[in-house]
Amino acid sequence: MRSYRKRKMTSREKIALITFLTSLVTGLCAVFLLTRSVRPSAGKPYEMLEVTDARKYMSYEKNYMVIDVREPELYSAGHLQRAVNIPYSELVKKAPAILRDSNQSVYVYGSTLEESCAAAQKLSDMGYSGVAEIGSYADWQKDLIGTETESLMGATIE
Repeated sequence: MRSYRKRKMTSREKIALITFLTSLVTGLCAVFLLTRSVRPSAGKPYEMLEVTDARKYMSYEKNYMVIDVREPELYSAGHLQRAVNIPYSELVKKAPAILRDSNQSVYVYGSTLEESCAAAQKLSDMGYSGVAEIGSYADWQKDLIGTETESLMGATIE
């Protein structure tokens, strides 16, 4: 019968173990932070983001859509950069042609908070899982004017 003796870990093995565990924890934290933008808010099938949080996500994400659900006249007067205009009344009809990937991050804003929430709800009901409501256009006007990120506005604000 063999007897097994416990062997002490060398300092090199200890360093390797600590490095592995640190990398594992860092990786898990990164995954959590990256998936946070598409998790629904409590009680909602979509995320509700403040303007400052939405700006952060938009700064590091590449493949996202911004949907402006206001009427075309309001969109023409000023909108966020990269925003595509799909009026709320035409959302069900036009969204599938524009939003082909149901898992893509989609940021929605409207004339009012209620309109953007209703649009985010409608998109979620249609099966889009990466929907985030980002407030009203007026919220963005207040937050962006005079900042270094004013360039996010697609048209001049008067």
